Amino acid sequence: MDIHPQEAYFYSRKWDHEMDTVLVDMIMRMKGETGWVLKEFPCYFHMIAAYQILEKTAVLLTEEEVSDRLAVMHCRYRTFKDMLTQVGTVWDLPSKSVIAADSVW
Repeated sequence: MDIHPQEAYFYSRKWDHEMDTVLVDMIMRMKGETGWVLKEFPCYFHMIAAYQILEKTAVLLTEEEVSDRLAVMHCRYRTFKDMLTQVGTVWDLPSKSVIAADSVW
């Protein structure tokens, strides 16, 4: 079976791993600093994230692109969490992979 590297599924067009790292770090920091607990982030979080990404990667993003990326990341997170609720499925941290019985797949 030919399995592509995760980058083939996670990144396209402008986005890459470094940008995702900057985005997640900034969102976590802003949540901590502001005490934000709601699911949706205010637009100024997106603007600050776009600026941080520009500073660190020299890639200019719009507020909408940041918002869309956060939505994609949230969907992937929910899918991952839902997958781990399946009996016989575990996350193997050392290999950074999901281990599951054949019946789960």
